[in-house]
Amino acid sequence: RMGAIVIGIAIGSVLAQWKIGPDEDVYSTVFLNTVGTGFGIGNILVLATPLILASLAVAIPYRLRLWNIGGEGQLYMGAWAAALVGFTLRGLPSPLLQILMLLGAAVGGALWILAPAILRAYLSVHEIVTTLLLNFVATFWTSYWLTGPWRPASSAGGVLHSDPLPANALLPQISVGDVQFHVGLFIAVLITALLAWALSNTRLGFALQIMSSGERAARYAGIPVRRATIGVLLCSGALAGVAGAVEMMGDIHTFATSLSGGTGYTAIVVAVLAGGSLAAVVPFALMFGGLDTAALSLRVMGISNNAAFALTGLILMLAAAAQVLAKYRLVKVASQPPALNRLPAPGAEAAVTVPKR
Repeated sequence: RMGAIVIGIAIGSVLAQWKIGPDEDVYSTVFLNTVGTGFGIGNILVLATPLILASLAVAIPYRLRLWNIGGEGQLYMGAWAAALVGFTLRGLPSPLLQILMLLGAAVGGALWILAPAILRAYLSVHEIVTTLLLNFVATFWTSYWLTGPWRPASSAGGVLHSDPLPANALLPQISVGDVQFHVGLFIAVLITALLAWALSNTRLGFALQIMSSGERAARYAGIPVRRATIGVLLCSGALAGVAGAVEMMGDIHTFATSLSGGTGYTAIVVAVLAGGSLAAVVPFALMFGGLDTAALSLRVMGISNNAAFALTGLILMLAAAAQVLAKYRLVKVASQPPALNRLPAPGAEAAVTVPKR
C-alpha cells in the first residue's frame, strides 16, 4: 500500500508540474513546505494529531465489521462539550480544566453515537445510515450555538466562531528547534499505544478478537454481543469527541465551523488503509497530514481546489487498488495436467505410481 501511495504521489507531482509549467519548481516548493523545513513538519504534526484520534474511532469498530461514519459529527459534538466545560469552569487551574474538557469531549462524542449503537445492537439498524445522518444534525447544532448563545459581540467573515477559549484551557505548545506543535500529539500517540496494548493483552481485547470472527462464534464463547457492540461504538464516539477537543484546544483556540476540514471522513480512509491496525494508524495519519500540507502548497502555486482534490483522489485510488491486490498472489499454472488426472486410452491398462511417504 505504501508503494502504491508513493507511485501516486510521483504521478501527482508530474501532473502538477505539467499544469503549472516550467516557470516554477513544484518538487522543491512542496518539499520545502512539508518535510523540508521545521515549519512544514510542524504543520504535518498539527494536522495529523486529530486525524490519529479520529482514525482510531473508525479502526476499532472496523475490526468488528462495524462502520462509524459519524466521526465528523462526533468530533464537533466533542468540541462543543469541551468548550461548554471550558467556558463554564474557566476559573479552575489549567491542568484540571484541560482534563475536564477532554473528559467532557469524550462524553459528548459517546452520547452522540449512543442512539446508533442501541439501534444497531437491538434492532439491527445499520450504523452507517444512522451515524452518517447525525453528521448533518451536528452541523445544525454547531450553527445554532455560533449564531445564538455563543455568537461573539463582534464577528466578521464567513466562518462562524465563538469567543476565544480561556487561556488556561489551551494545550501547551512544544518547540523542537524550528518544529512547533502542541501536546495533543503526545495525547494521541499515548491513547494509540494504550488501546493497542489493551486489545492484545487483556481479556476484553481477546473477546473483541473472537467477535471479529462473527456473532455466532462470540455467542458460542459466551460473549454478550449486544453489550460489547454498544461498548465498542461508545468508545469510538468518545475518541472522535476527544479528537475535536484536541484540535480546538491545541490549534484553533475557539469553537468554530472551521474546526474540521473533513477530518472525520478522511479518518475512514486512514483506518481502512491501516487495515484496522491501531499501530498503522499513526504513520498513515502522518502521511495524510503531509498530503494536506502539500495540497495547500499547490493551491498557493495556482492549482485549483478541484485539481488538488483530484490528485488526492488518484493517490487514494491507487492505494485502494493495492489493498485489494494484496489479498491475491500469482500462482504458476502447469502447462500439462498432472499424471494422476490423465485418463488412460481405451483398452489400455492404467499405471499409477504412488509417491513414497
